[in-house]
Amino acid sequence: MSESYDIAEAVSDVDDERNAIAACMCENADAVARVRAIIRADHLLRPEHRAIFDGICRVADRGDVVNEITVGEDLARQGRLEEVGGLRYLSDMICRLPFSGAAEHYAKNTVERYVRRGLAQIGSRLTYSAFQFTIPVAEMCEQVTEQLAVLSHVGALGSSRNEPLNWDSFWQTDAQAEEWLVEPLLPRGRQVALFAPAKQGKSLLAFNIASALALGWPILDRPTGKPVRVSYFDLEMTEGDVQERLRDMGIGRHHDLSPLAYHLLPSLPPLTTPAGGAELMRLVKQHEAELVVVDTTSRVIDGPENEADTMRAFYLRTGLPLKAYGATLLRLDHAGKDPSKGQRGTSAKNDDVDLVWELMATQGGIRLRATHRRQAWIPDTVDLLRLTDPLRHVRAAQTWPAGTVEMAALLDELHLPIDVGRVKAREALGAAGKTGRNEVVSAALRYRREATTRPGTAPGTHNSGPEGTAAGDRSTIRFGDSPWDMPGQVPGEPRDTCVSLKGDTCSDGAAATQLQTGRHYA
Repeated sequence: MSESYDIAEAVSDVDDERNAIAACMCENADAVARVRAIIRADHLLRPEHRAIFDGICRVADRGDVVNEITVGEDLARQGRLEEVGGLRYLSDMICRLPFSGAAEHYAKNTVERYVRRGLAQIGSRLTYSAFQFTIPVAEMCEQVTEQLAVLSHVGALGSSRNEPLNWDSFWQTDAQAEEWLVEPLLPRGRQVALFAPAKQGKSLLAFNIASALALGWPILDRPTGKPVRVSYFDLEMTEGDVQERLRDMGIGRHHDLSPLAYHLLPSLPPLTTPAGGAELMRLVKQHEAELVVVDTTSRVIDGPENEADTMRAFYLRTGLPLKAYGATLLRLDHAGKDPSKGQRGTSAKNDDVDLVWELMATQGGIRLRATHRRQAWIPDTVDLLRLTDPLRHVRAAQTWPAGTVEMAALLDELHLPIDVGRVKAREALGAAGKTGRNEVVSAALRYRREATTRPGTAPGTHNSGPEGTAAGDRSTIRFGDSPWDMPGQVPGEPRDTCVSLKGDTCSDGAAATQLQTGRHYA
């Protein structure tokens, strides 16, 4: 970025950048690392400060102690010591440092001033160009949008992702303390693609999950809990469609949906462009969203779906910033003409996500199959029932892998809490000299949680319902106190809903097809 000093000086405070550099030379190595994670040399206004900061980085990269002597020696070898004011200027910077321990504060202020200078310069150039009628308006808007996107990225992330892992602190954190946002479909902080042919219910499932999370309601294996903030970008439905689905799910005006930021038919720039990625990130950060839903992928990209470069651009501009921010992404997509070949378009759609679910309609529900997954602890298939009055999705009777009961008993013997995560459980098993496959450990953890609410379940190598029914037999799914207001139902009164796993009749004689809504959902 070229500097225009009349503008730059007006919005700059060289004290901050000088103090950030001084802190690097008089504090510890951690101060240098924190500052380098935020600023680059070109963020600094003064040329002499850029030269000194480059010297600091070279000294640190050699593994030497960073102080005014070592930095001065480095600059002397570069032939730039006198250019920056000599050792006297380096010492003077340290003497004028008002506070120690505030290196990160000075660095953040420096980046903010850099962004403000950039905004001032963009505004100045735009004012001039607006009166040059030889420049097309569309071209001006495109240039300004791209420049603003770059500045937004700098202000939001700095260069923090360019620094290597700090191994000392790396092992002190439990990176997988909470593996699931919604078990067993959405791993926390991961990027997930969900695809299906039209009218199979992928949007309905995503909307059901998003609304339940926002209300803190139970959904699939996630119990009632604190509301989760969700940003939902819907490029297909209308207000009428949204209202109808909410009513079907038992949600009305008396429910607090503020944690759900629902962007209906938003006018986003393509998410394959810097402007689109920056705008989506602005909205996500503004809402502090933990889950981001994009419905559907084909409507937010501006390149051919069958070209790998299009999806690579989506990941670079949108997927990567979301992952760096820590949000979970659920990206909906259509199946190709041949469903067996996966998502419509390029196979690169599978490359930039951690998990790909294929959704298929079944009698009274849906089946999800993991066609691609990075994590071995994610199940191969998940069967869901779609129930009505209110409309919701619940787990069908599941298959417990062999060894689940024994592993659950072992976890009990180790006195592990019911809500312990897989990583901590494996650590405890290792300390006790025991081992187990990820699949079995995960199943045992889930079984222990379910056993507290569904006594009598006897998992084995077959499908087990709440009463331990064998594979293929009828089972009863019991819903206790529910957050939904059922028509004709006293709020909080327990009720039973009987579901046939064979697809014939329920145990109360009602037709299993009554569980379906009779509507076609996308």
